[in-house]
Amino acid sequence: MRTGLLGALLLFPVAALSSFSPCQAQDTVKVADAVTCPTCVIVLDTLLELGGMDGPGIHLISPWAHVASDSRGLVLVAGGRFPEIAVFDSLGTFLQVVGGKGDGPGEYRGISHIDAGPRYLQVFEYNGRRTLLDSSYAPLRVDQLPGVVLSSWITTADTAILAADFRSPGSVGDPLHLLSLDGTLSSYGSDSRVVKGPSPTLVVGGIGDQVWSLNQGTNEATLWIRSGDSFQRGRVFEREMAWFERGVFDEPTWPKSYIESVRADTVGVWVVGNAPDPDFTDFLIGSQPIPDTPLNDAFDGWVEVFSPTSGRVLARQQLDDMLLGSAGPPDVIVSYHETDSGVPFIQVLKIHLLRPPRRETEAFEGGNP
Repeated sequence: MRTGLLGALLLFPVAALSSFSPCQAQDTVKVADAVTCPTCVIVLDTLLELGGMDGPGIHLISPWAHVASDSRGLVLVAGGRFPEIAVFDSLGTFLQVVGGKGDGPGEYRGISHIDAGPRYLQVFEYNGRRTLLDSSYAPLRVDQLPGVVLSSWITTADTAILAADFRSPGSVGDPLHLLSLDGTLSSYGSDSRVVKGPSPTLVVGGIGDQVWSLNQGTNEATLWIRSGDSFQRGRVFEREMAWFERGVFDEPTWPKSYIESVRADTVGVWVVGNAPDPDFTDFLIGSQPIPDTPLNDAFDGWVEVFSPTSGRVLARQQLDDMLLGSAGPPDVIVSYHETDSGVPFIQVLKIHLLRPPRRETEAFEGGNP
């Protein structure tokens, strides 16, 4: 999955586990920047690499690419100004292009985000449309939403949980929405913390009845607990991480830090983001044009996993390449690299946490670091 927000950040910079007990609503916890399992290692294995000078589907590979991996292991790439999606198999072999420019079913004007569920591919456009595609990529239905979707999490029932700044039936001011297969849209999150007006830019992910949203510009994490047809706001983690804070500024600046995606599994809550490369010093202030240089020279990618009960970071990994976020499953992410001559590549990576022997982990909460 690609959030679709990198372009906005470049041009207009902006300042859970089923086994754990739900916390009291509105409990805010400040989380110190400390790795609680220094001997734990985040391992990244390359599943496939796509890119090069030419070839079918390669024109969609860019820093603005949206990547999804479906339940069959196929990799789908949409990108930038192109109203189409390239399909590759698990070995990187090109299979087909889906879509085309237009307003009809299966046609697109500009793809803002794609996400794959157990049965369907969901395609979101900048004009607010959501197209539902079946396993053969035939369009099943098109729904018009009241705004742009840049981040989602697809449940096991193919329901889309959206983090989007738009009003919908039942909206109370929080940017958390539920979009069903039949196009029914509902909004949730009513409590005393609701802020009316523009919502913060969020990325969203979850597990079971628990949904996590992260503020893309501040790295603050919020747990939402689903109960029936509503969500209750749970614990909020104010995450002040040094790798992220280095790229946070009061004035419009490039490059700056941002969160790409959040996902959760039985290990913890996985956060993928980018921050200025420590060796990069040519920061731009205001509306100066972005230099024509590989973006991976300006950004480093970061992956970390934190405990859903305490918010404390269990392990963290820095990459030389920038990251495009989750490809859907919590253990699959995408990196982007561009050579000095401008040749783009993306890598689909499988991540997992390599833990020390049990005797070293017993000190962690619940024995599950």
